Amino acid sequence: GPLERPVHGSPRRDRFCRPLFTPPWELWKLRSCVCKRRYLRNSWGECVPRLKCIPCKFKWQRDYRTCAPGCQATCNKTFRTSCSVPCTDGCVCPPGWVVHPRNPRRCIKAYKCLPKCPPNSSYQACVSTCRPKCDQKAPKKCHVNCERGACICKKGYVELERNGKTRCVL
Repeated sequence: GPLERPVHGSPRRDRFCRPLFTPPWELWKLRSCVCKRRYLRNSWGECVPRLKCIPCKFKWQRDYRTCAPGCQATCNKTFRTSCSVPCTDGCVCPPGWVVHPRNPRRCIKAYKCLPKCPPNSSYQACVSTCRPKCDQKAPKKCHVNCERGACICKKGYVELERNGKTRCVL
């Protein structure tokens, strides 16, 4: 991207804002391009200004994003598939973490306290872009997305979207 520079020689690991909260596949990835000077990679693999990372280091379990989702997944609260709140920059829960139910300034590991999902589905922090959906062909290229997680249909069910609401059907 525009905030990266090519690596001279063999691919190498990049420097991160919050390596402790970065998923291993992002942290250990050997890259042909690394973030430019004065930029670090965040937990989602985006290059962000180093100075913007610093305040997040004082906020436990948070990392910086230039466009953080306006609706963050929250423990024990209904997960909203669509979000009309615009994204903002700031320190947010990293991939695999959700907002703590009693203290919105803290994050908790998603597997310890899941957001609520519709019947026949459960929350996953990172999801494939190729999950089965009614009336839709599978994309040609699949990748794992850890933006804000999603409610995933249980085995044997497929996603059906009608009037902006998603549900899982047999």
